[in-house]
Amino acid sequence: MAPKDWTYSPLRYWPNETSTTNADGKGATSEGVDRLTFFAYAPYVTPTDNKTGAITGATEGITALTGNEATTDPKVTYVVAATPEKSVDLLWGVVPDGTTTWSNVTGTDVTVAPGMPYLNLIKPNTKQKVAFNFKHALAKLGLKVVGAFDAVSGGTKDANTKITVASVTIEGKGFKKTAVLNLNNTTADVPQWEAVDGAGNIELSVKDGNLNSKIKDSGKDEAQTVDGVTDHPQDLLNSDDKSAQKAFMIIPSSETDKSLKVTIDYYVNTTDASLSKGYSRVENKITKTITGFAPEAGKNYTLLLSLGMTSVKVSATVADWTDATSTQVDLPINVAGD
Repeated sequence: MAPKDWTYSPLRYWPNETSTTNADGKGATSEGVDRLTFFAYAPYVTPTDNKTGAITGATEGITALTGNEATTDPKVTYVVAATPEKSVDLLWGVVPDGTTTWSNVTGTDVTVAPGMPYLNLIKPNTKQKVAFNFKHALAKLGLKVVGAFDAVSGGTKDANTKITVASVTIEGKGFKKTAVLNLNNTTADVPQWEAVDGAGNIELSVKDGNLNSKIKDSGKDEAQTVDGVTDHPQDLLNSDDKSAQKAFMIIPSSETDKSLKVTIDYYVNTTDASLSKGYSRVENKITKTITGFAPEAGKNYTLLLSLGMTSVKVSATVADWTDATSTQVDLPINVAGD
């Protein structure tokens, strides 16, 4: 559901205790002043138990909420999904950019801070609305693959060769599998993630129906009919731009002692009429560990897996694959031979 289709339900009314000093000029006073604070998150999840906030059976994405009887900050417990189709884009609501005042029914204005929650508000005038700017609390991680071919035929894939991908796994040491998002953030536009005991490390997996159908290996000892990996970067998770786009959602972190261990299992299939089957099929399982990757909330990252393919030849110079805009993982690195 798009934000334009979101609704507020059930309808509620502002409390009318707004002044003890007849500040509205209408002669009305109250014994006290009622104030409301607003927090928001998306997508909405219905707790199994409203008092405790428990969500029975939830093991990935939003797994628990603060109970509705709690007097502490409202919080959302989040667990990183191992597969992209179960990844949940968690958002939280803050005061929009450019909004600095809240107009009370008393005719006075109070200051609100963009990027922060709405805190301690009294009944507004009829033109004032509670408008939220929903921010991404997570970092988005996509995957691409490319073949880094040598110069046998101008740096492109040989016509008789087809590269197909069986699976990709990512193990993130130091990247939290679970954490708690405090909706009462204290820094503007920055999600307030709180650590939990036994947070664990992320383990992400791409295989079967999550793989781009144009490069996915059939898993069978047969001639592969898909297009396969080319010398142009291809999305590992998405086969086209029309379907719902898949990606991983991970908890941001500024820690430095983190690493991503990326393993790709792929096949090099070569058409060869001299063989009894008419082709050869060689499996390659390559692992590479990268460091220095510190994802920030609200940013979209791409890991580019570059498969170095070097043909048998007398001599050649092979350049490493480089990319200025993506975090690159060379699997394996090409080495020039004599």
